[in-house]
Amino acid sequence: MKKQLLIAAVAASMTSVAMADISISGSSKVNAVGGEYSMEADMTITGKSGDTSVVAALGLDGDNSASNIVEQLYATSSVAGVSVKVGTWKSGKGELGKNVAGDTRISASTSFGGINLNYEDRNLAGGTSTKISGEIAGVALSYKAKATSSEITAAGSVAGVALAFHNVDDDTADSDKSSFTATYETNGVTLSYAQADADGSAVISGDSYFGNVAALKNPMAAGDDVQGFGLSTSVGGNSVTFKHIAIDDVTASQDSDINKIIVTRALAGGTTFEVTYTDEDNETASLDQETLDLELSVSF
Repeated sequence: MKKQLLIAAVAASMTSVAMADISISGSSKVNAVGGEYSMEADMTITGKSGDTSVVAALGLDGDNSASNIVEQLYATSSVAGVSVKVGTWKSGKGELGKNVAGDTRISASTSFGGINLNYEDRNLAGGTSTKISGEIAGVALSYKAKATSSEITAAGSVAGVALAFHNVDDDTADSDKSSFTATYETNGVTLSYAQADADGSAVISGDSYFGNVAALKNPMAAGDDVQGFGLSTSVGGNSVTFKHIAIDDVTASQDSDINKIIVTRALAGGTTFEVTYTDEDNETASLDQETLDLELSVSF
């Protein structure tokens, strides 16, 4: 009898493990730039039980540096039709900021009649915020109010041109910023235009249309403005993108023109090989630079 009870207990525990809803996904990339190599990886572990999920996102670098951290750790659930999220998470990339996780926060959101409402409270200086969003005549709109700032976003399509606008008004001196993007596809070619203006420090991050402008020979600084246009198409199974980026520097005689050519090739097994050539041409000749970045990445 004892043996039967033991067998039943072991079987029950094995069934519990087998039924656990746990998933692992991630990506990794290796870069070679100017004879120097680097590797970084991201891994996301998600555990789910009913309406509740717990997500841990890890950032891993090949040099075993302090940047090997838990970048996001949060739980989501639903209570009486209200979606609740607690922890630290990234707010999403864009033209006006870095896609990084901030301090611990709690968020509650719900919707009615096509209108979405969100309330968020951060532990640290971020304070509280209230956001309302929805769609009117095919245009996605949102308004976010904080104690000392407000944000407005608008995105839609006019005559086949996708448009997006983002504006931040901040009571803090030199903290206002705005961005605008437009894309249009015709005959297999995607044309794009983007611009961003920022009164404060370099808020244009590597997640944006403009790439990692903080790593340029003449990095973007407070008060710099940037704009660019590009075209993308497919050639022989490769994705080819050309971008021209112009930076209006607040320092006299340091404006930059940057040309980029990006060639991406999808390989077997979810692997991608990408070549990026960047030519920086600055009014100050000593700030000119050419770089070639070879990247091998895989998602799983």
